Amino acid sequence: GTYDELDLSAQQKKPIMVDCPYGKSQIPNWLFGRIKHELFFSSFDECKNYLKGINSGEIEDTLGRWIFFDHKKMFGES
Repeated sequence: GTYDELDLSAQQKKPIMVDCPYGKSQIPNWLFGRIKHELFFSSFDECKNYLKGINSGEIEDTLGRWIFFDHKKMFGES
């Protein structure tokens, strides 16, 4: 089930984010033991804005979870 899927994703270093429109207080306690609370969001827009902020550098990646590749540098495009 869900716990096993989250555990496998975490082992594979895949990003896991939780969107709970009812708020963090409604998230089951066991999720707090598996995912950092900074990756819980109250809406999809909040989650999307977090990702945009991480990508642009406006939000500092204090969790060390994100690596972004520069496609142009990797493939020699100018």
